[in-house]
Amino acid sequence: MSSNGSVTKQASTDPSTTSASDQASVESLDSPTATQDVAAQPVVAAPSPREHKLASLKNQSEALERQLDEVFAKQANIDTKLKHPDDPEATVKRHIRLLHEFNEIRDVAQGLIGLIAESRGVRVQDIYPEFGLEADD
Repeated sequence: MSSNGSVTKQASTDPSTTSASDQASVESLDSPTATQDVAAQPVVAAPSPREHKLASLKNQSEALERQLDEVFAKQANIDTKLKHPDDPEATVKRHIRLLHEFNEIRDVAQGLIGLIAESRGVRVQDIYPEFGLEADD
C-alpha cells in the first residue's frame, strides 16, 4: 500500500511470477519505438534521371558489345571459308576470274539456245521454259 492509501502494484523481477501482459509491457519498454526503427533503416531514394540514363547507356553498351562479338565470330567463320583470308587482292582476283568463266559459259549457252530457237522458227524467250529459265535469266 502506498502512503495515500491506494494500492500500487510493484513490478516483479521474477519472470515466473510476472503475468504475460506485464512481461509484454516491460518488453515493449525495452524495445525501440517505431520511429526509431524507421530512422535506423537506410533510406533508399529513387534513382535520379541521371542515374537512370547512366544505367540505360550501360545496358546499351553491353548489348552493342555482344553484337560486336557476334560480328567478329561471323567474320572469323567467313575467313575460314576463304581461300586466301589474309590476301584480299588474291580473293578479288579469284572472284573476277570465276565471273569471267561464268560469263563465257552463259554466252555459249545463250548461243545454243539461240540456234535451237532459230531451227524451230520461234523466239528465244519461247525456248526458255523448256530449260527451266525465265525471261530475265
